[in-house]
Amino acid sequence: MSVPELKSQIERWDAEERGFAAAYLRHLSRKGTLANQIELASAMKEFEEGRSFTLEQVERLHEALRAEGK
Repeated sequence: MSVPELKSQIERWDAEERGFAAAYLRHLSRKGTLANQIELASAMKEFEEGRSFTLEQVERLHEALRAEGK
């Protein structure tokens, strides 16, 4: 698919589909970086040490991020 075809397709998507695509592109741009590997290693260490989140905490964080448009 060419860039103009891709642009045309994306313009037909609704806001939710464009948001998903944007998040996926951000993920692809970060996934192989050293900064991302360090962040994941740090999160895994915290998880292994028992420092995790309750479902209620995650739901509150999700709602706050959604309200910010993230």
